[in-house]
Amino acid sequence: MNNSAMPSPQEREAALFALAVEKPVAERAAFLQAVCGADGALRQRLDALLAAHEQPETPLATLAEAVRLREDASARQARPTIKLDLADAPDEAVGQMLGRYKLLERVGEGGCGVVYVAEQTEPVRRRVALKVIKLGMDTKQVVARFEAERQALAMMDHPNIAKVLDAGTTDVGRPYFVMELVRGIKITDYCDQANLSTKERLDLFIKVCQAIQHAHQKGIIHRDIKPSNILVTLHDGVPVPKVIDFGIAKATEGRLTDNTVYTQLHQFIGTPAYMSPEQAEMSGLDIDTRSDIYSLGVLLYELLAGSTPFDAKELMASGIDAMRKTIREKEPQRPSTRLATLGADLLTTTAKRRSADTSKLLHQLKGDLDWIVMKCLEKDRQRRYDTANGLAADLKRHLGNEPVVARPPSTAYRFQKAFRRNKLVFTAAGAVVAALVLGILVSVWQAVRATRAEREQSTLRGVAVKALDGEKLQRAQAETERRRAEANAEKANAAAVKSRRSQYAANMFVATAEIEKGSYGNARNFLREYFPREGLEELRGFEWRYLWQLSAGQQLNMYPINGQIIDMAWSRDGGLMAAASSDRTVKLLRAGTGEVKSIFTNGADFNVSVAFSHDGNGLAVAGLRSPVRFWDVRDGRLLFTLTNFVSARVACSPTSPLLAVGMGGDWWGQRGSNVHLVDINSRKEVRMLPEAGDRMAFSRDGKRLATANSGYWQSGQSVILWEVDSGQKLHVLGNQRQVLGMAFSPDGNLLAIGNRYGDVTLWNLNDFSHSTLRGATGDYARSVAFSPDGRWLAVAMLSQEVEIWGVETRRLVKRLRGHTWDVNAVAYSPDGSQLASGCLDGTIRLWDPHPPTIQKLIPEARFAQNMKAGWPTFSPDSRWLAAAMKNDDLHIVDTATADWSVRTVLTNVGLPIMFLRDASTLLTLESEARALRLWNAASKALLSTTRLETTNVTWGYSSITPEGNLLALANNRGPIEIFETRTGRRIDRLERRGLVDSIELSPDGQMLAIGTGNSGVLWNIAERRAMWTAKGHRDRVFSIRFSPDQKIMATGSWDSDARLWDVATGKGLAVLTGHQASVLNCAFSPDGRTLATKSDDRTIKFWNLATFREVASISLDYTGSIQGNFLAFSPDGQILTANDSGPGLRCWRAPTLAEIDAAEVRETAESKQP
Repeated sequence: MNNSAMPSPQEREAALFALAVEKPVAERAAFLQAVCGADGALRQRLDALLAAHEQPETPLATLAEAVRLREDASARQARPTIKLDLADAPDEAVGQMLGRYKLLERVGEGGCGVVYVAEQTEPVRRRVALKVIKLGMDTKQVVARFEAERQALAMMDHPNIAKVLDAGTTDVGRPYFVMELVRGIKITDYCDQANLSTKERLDLFIKVCQAIQHAHQKGIIHRDIKPSNILVTLHDGVPVPKVIDFGIAKATEGRLTDNTVYTQLHQFIGTPAYMSPEQAEMSGLDIDTRSDIYSLGVLLYELLAGSTPFDAKELMASGIDAMRKTIREKEPQRPSTRLATLGADLLTTTAKRRSADTSKLLHQLKGDLDWIVMKCLEKDRQRRYDTANGLAADLKRHLGNEPVVARPPSTAYRFQKAFRRNKLVFTAAGAVVAALVLGILVSVWQAVRATRAEREQSTLRGVAVKALDGEKLQRAQAETERRRAEANAEKANAAAVKSRRSQYAANMFVATAEIEKGSYGNARNFLREYFPREGLEELRGFEWRYLWQLSAGQQLNMYPINGQIIDMAWSRDGGLMAAASSDRTVKLLRAGTGEVKSIFTNGADFNVSVAFSHDGNGLAVAGLRSPVRFWDVRDGRLLFTLTNFVSARVACSPTSPLLAVGMGGDWWGQRGSNVHLVDINSRKEVRMLPEAGDRMAFSRDGKRLATANSGYWQSGQSVILWEVDSGQKLHVLGNQRQVLGMAFSPDGNLLAIGNRYGDVTLWNLNDFSHSTLRGATGDYARSVAFSPDGRWLAVAMLSQEVEIWGVETRRLVKRLRGHTWDVNAVAYSPDGSQLASGCLDGTIRLWDPHPPTIQKLIPEARFAQNMKAGWPTFSPDSRWLAAAMKNDDLHIVDTATADWSVRTVLTNVGLPIMFLRDASTLLTLESEARALRLWNAASKALLSTTRLETTNVTWGYSSITPEGNLLALANNRGPIEIFETRTGRRIDRLERRGLVDSIELSPDGQMLAIGTGNSGVLWNIAERRAMWTAKGHRDRVFSIRFSPDQKIMATGSWDSDARLWDVATGKGLAVLTGHQASVLNCAFSPDGRTLATKSDDRTIKFWNLATFREVASISLDYTGSIQGNFLAFSPDGQILTANDSGPGLRCWRAPTLAEIDAAEVRETAESKQP
């Protein structure tokens, strides 16, 4: 016998394994016993192979297919391979090129594919995810499945589904595709790490449902929904879920590939813990979209309860048959029941990860959420939600406190299911029950006969009574019907009012979102829905007026340009703009209209740099792998070509016919490149600046030139200042890495530098000191431009925004939003009235560059961390604002003037308490003198001094009644004292055991609210007793305030929540959740419609008091921790004031309703003009 023909042990094991897989499950044990005999080791290996599904994060592919893939791979070992050995040498693959993609990092590996982080090199530079089929796995079936995933993803266009950007094949035909790079973590891990509340988890899950609905509408069933296939990433701090991995997706109609991917008999598709009963059935039953609904239910179960309905490890340990039986037949516990059965420690941990205590979490899950989850997990798919949108809609109804569609299964339905499982038991029990019922019926029949006569007599008596009282009964019934109709009408009206209030709160949120993305018209439409209508409640509060002001927008015009805009420039007379775009042209536009005057074709791969000559008649253009060309903008003629300068960048002197050409070498720039100065008239090189770089900026007087290298791979580079006339180096500016944009200030004293990391640095060219305007954020600061007056600096950002910074204050004063891709260039008009920005979205947008008048800053206002007595105060008419300055002066500011000019300066007068009667008199507190002083604000004359009956000289908190007759003073650990302001007499002294963090006198002066520890105490001043204590906060109560009508008390706590309380009863009305850090202060608007809360998360949120819902927010642009916690509305409700991170007071003005009405009338009239 020829031994070489005998199969090897490995081949024999593979063959037996393939045969075992083809056997029915029930026959496998007998088969293995027969073929293995006494070979126990072989039996163990085969059993292990058959249990390969014990890896829950990998879809369970058919084992027979796995063997065939293995055999196919062995059969192709002699085949030539491509340069990238992705399967066997992953470390060597990193750094190699696959088409126009450079592989940077291997981040994942599935059953048939490998995923890399790659860098796209052209036509734009970005990071992507690239998935390529494994070497040796390219059988027809696996390639088809890989192609199916690629096709499925390509069909999607949804913000919560990873997008396909490109596709191709390797040198030997292995397919790959390029996806959006999602840097995130599993949705369950993110929710636990961020300690998201149940509401926040539901909000995130609703977005997942919307993504799955989009896939279903495209005809795609995911079939493997689980946490690892839903990643959460952050966009501007906002969590965004992304659905990935459509590797086993199924088309509901049509084909995903030319070669249909068939699901083989007995093949598992999905992950066991998330697998629907019909997937576990492995029958001829077709899988439809409701299988994904089941998996979504499992995911929702895990997000709420912290575990899946059936433990994954127990499922895998039970064996495949038991696992299928469990999924198909066993009813899971409700989420709330599962939580209740957890141990105390595990339950506490689970609750903390959901920002709730155990009892609150159990209460949240019982009822609606239990019903919704269990409806998703129905064994009968016809009883599940029909669509993912249906599931999302039910969750929204739950969040909106509306009735949900989901209900517990009916008693009849549960009985039917139980009967089918236990027919024999029910049959026997039924026989016994039938006998008992028969006996009971006989007894009842006898009793009925005995009592029938008595009932007949009673009926006759009742008829007689009804006949006598018929008229009275009819009147009573009519009255009852009238009252019922009135009650129904009241209920309907109350429901309509509640619905409109809820819709108002929701629309304010939508309007905010539209404003943030630059859709001002859409925002204005949402706001206009709440103009006054007869018979409808007025809902508009400060937030509505504030949003209306913002919706006026900042964009003045937009010019669409074919191709992505790489660079742009504004002529010095302001009449023309030049835009270099990726379509290999440079377009010359009339600045006033956007009309294209000329189009220059440069022959470059794409143009990267344009510059107007000093007289505005010429335009220099440089492009990738193209020489520098110079055009006459008056008639569009090409004047000359500098053939020696290829792949360069250009800059023109503002005062002379001098052209600077920076030799970048390629798209990234090269270290050691030179700058050449060329005379435009003679077209000859004047001088060469060695190793200067490819980024250049002339000073306004043309005497200095700044150069730098944008080289992508170099660090430790420098910016060099040159004297233009002599070519000598004047100075080298530090370590400036990968510079993208530079600009001299108009006076030449400053140089602004932006780089690839998002840094923007301002250099003082007199003493060569520097300061960082904005720190590195990962965004490219592609272009910088000073305003003609030198007050503002515009920065073009990769984040689709243009930022405007105050040069003197070093503060961000404005963000211009509206672009939808990277902003590459910014330029001011010569008169500074407009700012132009060019973007990869193919548009030039013109903006109003001036800082918004809606926000004012008093930079010198004084705010110490522990100084909460003597906050700034408004006059009764809201025109005057008194605030203490850093130098201890007291400034009275006129808010009616455009620049908020200072009317009066009072020196050494103490802290402002309040204006009395009008703006003419101001009451101040001098702690060390223990005195109240009354001043004439106009003449600065001291009118009176009142000594306080106290020995205390240190006050941290103050509160005064609106009439000014009572003043309460306190500090953290000392007593609280209440004084008559007219006489200085102390009328009460409260000794507190714990810390005091806030006090507030009620508007009528009868009560004092005290924030102490985790509670709020309401104190009756006349009776000297505590009325009630507000309990519920988990940390110190740092703010306590009364509503204007004195019916509601608000508390803000370090636990990040604000709470509302009924003053009369002490009952909690609402918990306002949404801040991500301590709530430092609260303020009621004068009309009582809105509560503002300020938090250490650097936001101010507005809450509608009719619905207790958040309606808008303001982001505070500052760094560092907050110093103090001031927040207040002006008496007329037009201005909101708050302190920022350092000395400084910010004020936001919202127009009055009358001003808005007048503006709307003007807009309507203007729109009707021809």
